[in-house]
Amino acid sequence: FAGISARTDCEYWMIEYQKQPVGVVNLAAISEENKRTDWAFYLGITHLRGAGIGSKVETAIIHYVFSKKGLDKLCCQVLSKNEAVIGLH
Repeated sequence: FAGISARTDCEYWMIEYQKQPVGVVNLAAISEENKRTDWAFYLGITHLRGAGIGSKVETAIIHYVFSKKGLDKLCCQVLSKNEAVIGLH
């Protein structure tokens, strides 16, 4: 934890649902100079997938990246078979 906490090019958060940790979300390759970052999230509790948690995580990240960090570009990659996440977009 100390290693990732000291980095300035990435940020991590635990996703909680009903006060239980259920996944992780991160920003990576944060570039203040280029005003961009990559992001990803993972829900480890499979029965919660499709419950709207991803949508709430995405909304929170969009707000944070553009309103709080002042970046201009948010990038992510989605596997072609991940229909749930493709449906978010």
